[in-house]
Order: sequence, then structure tokens, then C-alpha cells
Amino acid sequence: MARISVTQLAAMPTPEADKLLAGLSPLALQLLIAGSQHPEGRPNTLHDQNIACAPELKELEDRGLLRWIGRDPVVTVAGRDAIDAPSEYEVSLAKFRADHPWIEKRKQENGGVLPRDNGDPHISDMAYRNYRTMGVAAVPVVRMRIEPTVKGDLYLSRDGSTRKRFFVAPKRMIDQPETRGDLILTLLPKWLCHHIAKRFPGVNLLGVTPDLVGENWTDDDRKKWESLASRARSINTRIRNGGVGQRARGRYGATA
Repeated sequence: MARISVTQLAAMPTPEADKLLAGLSPLALQLLIAGSQHPEGRPNTLHDQNIACAPELKELEDRGLLRWIGRDPVVTVAGRDAIDAPSEYEVSLAKFRADHPWIEKRKQENGGVLPRDNGDPHISDMAYRNYRTMGVAAVPVVRMRIEPTVKGDLYLSRDGSTRKRFFVAPKRMIDQPETRGDLILTLLPKWLCHHIAKRFPGVNLLGVTPDLVGENWTDDDRKKWESLASRARSINTRIRNGGVGQRARGRYGATA
């Protein structure tokens, strides 16, 4: 599906536009597209606009195209997919490169090859502050089966064994760019991690990442798993500190 702009959508026949976005109002559609083009997914920048656009924001929220993080409305992954918009990572990366023109110069000097990213797909500190407000944590998991269950949940494991298997609804997961095949790095709500620990004894998603279990894993798989565990620790540290360049402040004499 080709990406479309507000102008292109306005020029489309009404039935086709309604079919594409399930009959969203014009203003709600503009807010959805504006949010999908913002690095943090925000359809507006002023809090008083939330009051003026309250009906349209509620319309998007009811359809699962928008969620609230504190006082800020943020377009969801489903909202971006609905209009085939770039992911938050792609928008953030494009903004980062636009704000750092030396990257394009270095690309030309390297024969058209972009320099390696710094390994952090969340360019803005705001992303980490949002994640902290959402109460999520980065967790490496193993997908045990591609097909979802009858209820639509994913069959996952903490270490690749059935002994530590559990089930999660896809809408609860925010998969990260480091995911490779069945080795997944995702963000999960902490309350859900505690719920899973109670429902599936022995599955501690917030604890130390265990080694892969089984003989079917290659050396590359185990190296990738170790890198996902390391990346998860890095993301969780940044979430806890509210960004890359900040340190979490505590009371005098308190320890981390």
C-alpha cells in the first residue's frame, strides 16, 4: 500500500477513504496523519488543543489508533499502520539525520554508505520519558509458534523452553528494531509482567535474562540472544533515568 498524504486523501472518493480508515472524521484523520509524522507520535503540541479536538481524539482512542501518555495523546502502532505511515523509529531517525547534516556528508565520503547508527533506535529523551510514564520494561523473549492461539495471543517463552512458556496479546507488545526472527526484544507493561509471573510460576520477565535452552540454537542465535539481553538492560536504564543524558535523582543518601 502506497503512503498517502492529507491532500491525496482529500482527493479520494468518499467510499474509498471511508473503507481505508473506517469512516474517520476529516479532523480526526488530519490529527492521525500529523501524529504519524511526529517523532513522538503527538498529533498536536499544545495542551489546550486537546480540549478543542477532544471529540476527534476520543474518536481515535476508541478505534485504538491513539493512546494517552500522561496529558499527551500519542498515535499507536495500529494508527501508523492504518495509513501506512513510517514507524516512530523511522521518523525519529529521519529527524535526527535532518538535524545532523554531517551524516549525509559522511555518507558521501564513505561512498554512499551511511555511518553505523549508535545502536539506540529511540533518538529522543522524550521517548524514554514516555516509556517511563507508560510503565514498560524491555524484555527478550522467544517466539515458540508463529500462529497465534485461538484467543489471538502469542505463544512465547522466557528461554526457549516449554517449561517457561507464557501467552501475551500482541497489542500489549512494542517490538524493538533489534528483533531477529523468533528472538524478540519487546517492551511489556510491568503490571503485565507481574501478572504473568503469578499465572505462570517460574516466568520472571523482570529478572535476569536466562540462557537459551535446547540444542537447536546456533552459536549466532546465542550471540544474538546475549546482545538482546544487553540491549534490554540499556533500554531499561534509559527508561529509569528518563533519557540518555540524564541521571535519575533520588533523595540524599539513597542508593539505586
